[in-house]
Amino acid sequence: MAAARSPVLRVPSFIVPESRNLLVNPSHPATAGLRVTSQRPFRFDARLWQSDAL
Repeated sequence: MAAARSPVLRVPSFIVPESRNLLVNPSHPATAGLRVTSQRPFRFDARLWQSDAL
């Protein structure tokens, strides 16, 4: 990201292995031209919001 070679880096999702996440580089000059072309709802697993009692 520091080299600013690309406005977006596509990486594997840790939560959903068959999916990908897009990391946007705000320092890249082309970032201002990026647009969201589609989106869909995502339901987080409720276990993410639980804390374990010690």
